[in-house]
Amino acid sequence: MYLPVAEMAINFEYLAILGITSGILSGLFGLGGGIITTPILIFFGIPTPIAIGSSMLQIVGSSIAGTIANLEEKTIDIDLSKTLCLGGSIGAILGGTIFNQIKQQGNIDSAVSILYILTTMIVGILMYADAAMEISNPRQTRHKYQNKVKNNQIKLFAIALSITTLSAMIGIGGGIILIPILTMWIGMPFRNASATTLSQVSVTGAINATIQSYMGNVDIYLAIVLIMAAIVGFKIGSKISKMMPVYLVKIGLATTITALCCGFVAKIITTESIAFIVE
Repeated sequence: MYLPVAEMAINFEYLAILGITSGILSGLFGLGGGIITTPILIFFGIPTPIAIGSSMLQIVGSSIAGTIANLEEKTIDIDLSKTLCLGGSIGAILGGTIFNQIKQQGNIDSAVSILYILTTMIVGILMYADAAMEISNPRQTRHKYQNKVKNNQIKLFAIALSITTLSAMIGIGGGIILIPILTMWIGMPFRNASATTLSQVSVTGAINATIQSYMGNVDIYLAIVLIMAAIVGFKIGSKISKMMPVYLVKIGLATTITALCCGFVAKIITTESIAFIVE
């Protein structure tokens, strides 16, 4: 399969498997899937800007599908979602602008690699910690979170703005960072936190995808394959998720993130070693 914008050929089956796998993991953990899709596309050799831009469209497809299902199940906190969407929308525009500036300077590969590794490392640790808290003190026995949300609207707005700015720069939706903040700080149940952040990602992801399309970073053929496969995978993952204890979902998410972080580090080390040998 030839990708005209990326100017390279890639095995269609690989993309389909990636999309389905990303969708399954997204359904399991309540994510848009960019945290998984973007680095693996880069591993496949797709240029970083194209990987980020194309995965943004897949994020939109997965998050909209998940949000529709979550609305039916009434697991989204609408008031919190509005705050996150407002801050996230501004962050998406800001992040897209910064991304374009870094790209023009020719430093996008290094910037994305460093930010992605730091993000996954920190979030992985937070998710393991949150899973431990879930085991020792199940969420349903903790305090009601709604009052804390009402008393911290400005902080939540600022957090959403900051996280989405970062997310737009590395090709992820941002839910992966927001979820542990909402569960550990606000005390929000995991499934409500993932559903609410996914609703935000469906809005901010659409803004990011529009910006990336304008900058010419979206390969529509690549995006279509990923979207269709991810939607199928998402339905499978969401069904599996409902049968799993919350602490296992969190441990699985933390392990997946840690593995991706290690894989990215290994790729950088290998690439640098090869470059050194060639020189």
